[in-house]
Amino acid sequence: MNNRKGNLLGSTVLGFVFLAPVLFLILFVSYVPFIWNLILSFQEWDGFLTRNWIGFDNYIHIFADRTALISFYNTTFLGIFITLFSVVIGIMLAALIYPLGNKEGAFYRFALFTPSMVPTTIIAILFTFIYSPEGVLNQALEAIGLEHLTRVWLGEPETVLPSIVLVDVYKNMGITMMLCFTAMQLIPKSIFEASRMDGIGYMRQFILIVLPLLKPIIQLCVVLSLITAFRTYDSVRILTNGGPGTMSKTVSLYMVDTAFNYNEFGYAASMGALFTGILLLTVLIARRLLGGETYEY
Repeated sequence: MNNRKGNLLGSTVLGFVFLAPVLFLILFVSYVPFIWNLILSFQEWDGFLTRNWIGFDNYIHIFADRTALISFYNTTFLGIFITLFSVVIGIMLAALIYPLGNKEGAFYRFALFTPSMVPTTIIAILFTFIYSPEGVLNQALEAIGLEHLTRVWLGEPETVLPSIVLVDVYKNMGITMMLCFTAMQLIPKSIFEASRMDGIGYMRQFILIVLPLLKPIIQLCVVLSLITAFRTYDSVRILTNGGPGTMSKTVSLYMVDTAFNYNEFGYAASMGALFTGILLLTVLIARRLLGGETYEY
């Protein structure tokens, strides 16, 4: 017995020894920059001279900076609507593809999941041609007699944010679709067969049976989508660069411009810290709203 305990203890210690370098690297990469950024947010620093401790002045300045407030609003708008449409459309696509079967639906899953694997920059460049005044979208509207609906989609305040939402939804909805479809594959077929014998159609099966069983996966999709959507940077930088004016400027965009164009690293760090807090709070609220009773099969 003592030898067995000794072997178990030795194996545990050996496992920690092998894991220690990786754990140290993860902690160093994840937490050291966050702590450094948090400390920097209470300082004034141009990247070269001595840092000056200024307390909460950077945070107070955020609420007096109109551009910062606009960027926080835009980021929240994009985060909420990208998440909402990505998750809802992804669930609907999974519901439509599931009856096709694993082999028959492979092409559709591949086609819908491919945008998630393509770099954001490529998708954003593609949509710049679609959204341009002489682009595919306006030409299609003119071809079907809807000339009055043509717009400078990325140049008008009313359409710029919804246009960006569409780009990110197109890229992200495939992840939700694939996760939900994979989870649906694990649901026993007997559940569908029993409900079918009771006269319940597929759509009612999906609403009454599948959705409650998918609740943990949907919660995961919402959290992942929120984190991705709130950090939107590449698509905005390529599509609009924050324009027209500041109508599509996001926190990530404004932070980079503030730090590297104006050398206000302390102020940029304070926006990053506040932004991280808002993101964590949003994720916690989303998990709370989607929490509660779960079902097993």
